[in-house]
Formats: sequence, structure tokens, C-alpha cells
Amino acid sequence: ETSSKVTESKAATSSQSTESKAEISSKPATKMPPEKVQLKVPYYCQIYDMPTGCELVSARMALEYYGVKVSYDDILKHLNRSDLSVDKKGRLYGLSPNQAFIGSPKTNSGFGCYPQVIADMITSMELDGVRVDDTSSLRLDFVAETYLTLGFPVLVWATIGMGDAPETDSWYLVDQNGKITKEKYTWLANEHCLVMVGYDKNYYYFNDPLAGYATVKYSRELVEKRYKEIGSYSLVIRND
Repeated sequence: ETSSKVTESKAATSSQSTESKAEISSKPATKMPPEKVQLKVPYYCQIYDMPTGCELVSARMALEYYGVKVSYDDILKHLNRSDLSVDKKGRLYGLSPNQAFIGSPKTNSGFGCYPQVIADMITSMELDGVRVDDTSSLRLDFVAETYLTLGFPVLVWATIGMGDAPETDSWYLVDQNGKITKEKYTWLANEHCLVMVGYDKNYYYFNDPLAGYATVKYSRELVEKRYKEIGSYSLVIRND
């Protein structure tokens, strides 16, 4: 989430989810969702502790919303993290952000990760009653009106300040044996994870870990655009 923060079309579903995305999206609405929803979610700023760890800070906010206290040490202990390497030919290589958090979230040069990594982290914590729904690839308005209405905040991958997301660093992916493949991965600048806490007719509302305060709002149209550009990634951490 620095100027070198990427996207991939893959959106894995967490084993903890009891409903597949297909099942969720095909369920008929029993009633119209409310026109406005606003959840009160605890706020944390990432700037000093996790400069490029927006995904981790957002997860912490969601967990504390349910009264689950976790420290950054707890989070890092259960996080699958991986650094990029350079081979003898000068090629940069490593894992995909769908497999691990790339780089260090405690530095300004870290990249980040996508929902499956956060889902795996939450699962490994073995928190009582906590589970996750990977809602990636679903329409954002549907996710908001489904989960926020039920009282569940949503982790949304978009961009810093809802700005552009140009391509930046690329690296070769490795296979399960650590061998460099021909497949390259390109990171999109300004990738950012926020906690969606509300919506109304015109705006989505977020606890933005980079804002320094809660809550910020962005137009629904702009958020949906950035959400799609990054890869339509979203995740719900729930306790029910």
C-alpha cells in the first residue's frame, strides 16, 4: 500500500465459511435492505505500527468490534509472510499475495496480501465463535446490503483515497517446490484495505486505517470502480 502496493483474479474461499458465494448470491431477498446502515467499529490507525499493513489493521478493527482483543504480535505470529528474492539472473521472484503477505507490514516498503491470507490467519488463531466469509467477486452493493444489515463489517480491498491504481513492481511466481515459473505478477500501486462500516444512498462509509480518524466516506460509484480494478476482493469476519 505504498506507491508500490497488486491484483490477481483469483479469489479463494475460506474453509471456515458455511455458505459458498454461489449460495449467498442466489438467495432471494426476504425483505428490502434498509436505506442506511452505520456500524460503530473500533478504530486503529496503521501509520506508526503497520505502515503497509492495512489488511492486518483492518482485521484487528473487525475482531475488536466483536470484543476479541488481539495485539499486533498475535497477528504477526499467525500471519503467513514472505519476502521477495532475486536470482542469479537478477529476476525478482516469490509467492503470490493470495498465498502470503509479501514484504513486512512494519516497513514502508511492504506490499500486502489478499483475503485468503487474512482468512488463514484468522483460522489459525482459533478464536472462539469467529469465522470468515470470503465474499470476493460478489457485487459490492450486494455484500454491503447483506452483511452490514446483519451487523457484520466488511473488509474491502480498494485504493488509498480511492485514487488510481497504476501497475508497478512485477515478479515471477514460484511453484509449490519453490521453483521459478514463467508466470509474472504485477502489483497495483495504492492498493488498500479498509473496513466498510456503513452505507446510504450515495456513499459507502469506512474505518480507513490510513485516515487517522474514523469515519470517512466515498461515493458508491467510485468505491465500486476501485474495488473492481483491484480485483473485487472482500472478506467478512463474523462472530455469530
